[in-house]
Amino acid sequence: MRKCIFYMMLIMLLVVGRSAFANTNQLAAEVFLGESYNYLNPGNLVFLGGEIDKLVPNDSNHHDFSPGFGFTYTVPVNVRCLDSLRFAVDVIWLNRKQQGVVQQFMDPQFDNYFYTLKVDTTRLMFNGQLVFASWWNKIFPFIELGVGGAHMATSYNEQPNISEGIVSGHLKLASHIQYNFVYAGGAGFIIPVTKHFNTTLAYQFTDFGHIRTENFSGVQQVHFEPIDARFYANTVYLKFSYLFN
Repeated sequence: MRKCIFYMMLIMLLVVGRSAFANTNQLAAEVFLGESYNYLNPGNLVFLGGEIDKLVPNDSNHHDFSPGFGFTYTVPVNVRCLDSLRFAVDVIWLNRKQQGVVQQFMDPQFDNYFYTLKVDTTRLMFNGQLVFASWWNKIFPFIELGVGGAHMATSYNEQPNISEGIVSGHLKLASHIQYNFVYAGGAGFIIPVTKHFNTTLAYQFTDFGHIRTENFSGVQQVHFEPIDARFYANTVYLKFSYLFN
């Protein structure tokens, strides 16, 4: 992530100039498509009876589709290398489905179950962007910071590993609903196409905080500590904007 931000900033320094992206205040609607590389490490499943199982994901870093839409309002500045300020309100979806192996009693020999940990998120973000001028008058670099809130639904279930001779012990939890504070930061490039149409290529890091599961399975009558794991994403977005000017 640090290398990605470093190279984005380096490219920005090479293209910064004095041409204008926004001469007047502009309102725009945008839709975007994202490819998100997510990190989610569930840790252990701790039963109140004393058993501790290790959850081993098949892939803790995974990529998922992340679409969204929003509105931006641009205010021209034209001060030295700074072209304008942009304020954005975005709604973004990201669903993560992680699968892995349950090692009972922390022992790799007892890989008796498979698990699925699913996190569905919808977030509302408020972003501020600094748009820099460009010598080329075609590519305008920017940096951004944002805060917001996310609706998150987390579910967990286990299935027996039939190849190990296990045929019972299904564990299924209802979705746990929570609302998290979310922050984000990133950088990218705005490419004007026509008077009313822009495209944007951007990278964004988003921290969702911690996800939690329920702590009780009503079917099996089993109590355990909720799974508590940090969830964050590195996303590359392609955005399409329509300007109402």
